[in-house]
Amino acid sequence: PGVAPTSYKPDDQVALYVNKISPVAAMQDYRLHSVVSYDYYHPAFQFCQPNGGPKYVSESLGSILFGDRIMTSPFDLRMLRNETCKPLCKVSYPEKMREFINDRIYQGYSLNWLVDG
Repeated sequence: PGVAPTSYKPDDQVALYVNKISPVAAMQDYRLHSVVSYDYYHPAFQFCQPNGGPKYVSESLGSILFGDRIMTSPFDLRMLRNETCKPLCKVSYPEKMREFINDRIYQGYSLNWLVDG
């Protein structure tokens, strides 16, 4: 089943939700190097969080069975608003966390964002 389309007017907010961080085939050898997924807001990644903290978004039964963990994000997207990049927050990574993140990149982990639900 599909989802009914949303009509937007200029400057309406367009939701951007985040999902789990999951392994896909790595570019260097097209092999899957892990089967472990992480919550988007796992402390090691230190991603910027929305004001008041992230909240889970209700999901369909199919999403739950596939292991999705859809949550709110701090991104403020507006329909037809032309903006330059702006920082969400500033983060400093200690050496141990940099190694953890670099290992996940090497293993082919991928972010999953959902724009407009």
